[in-house]
Amino acid sequence: MTLHEDKCRFNPLNRSYCIGCKHLLVEAVEYSNTDEEFTGVRPRRKFTCNIDGKVMCHPKIRTFSKERQELIMSISQKIMPNMNEECRFYEDAGIPF
Repeated sequence: MTLHEDKCRFNPLNRSYCIGCKHLLVEAVEYSNTDEEFTGVRPRRKFTCNIDGKVMCHPKIRTFSKERQELIMSISQKIMPNMNEECRFYEDAGIPF
């Protein structure tokens, strides 16, 4: 697989199965961040599954560097299933894309 295919948003491994599910709760949150390039608060979205109550991150995290994966997983509890993995609790919320 080429680098483009590996990171492409149309790759089913990078697409979240949870988007459009009625059990997905999306909240706008702000995380404090301090690094060499930016100091302050950055807006982010927090994805929570109402079935198990766990905070999730997008499956595209698998394409990120190890350091970035660890940072994201420090504020998340699991990775959303991708289009190939699916979820047995999925129920369409009827939201048009």
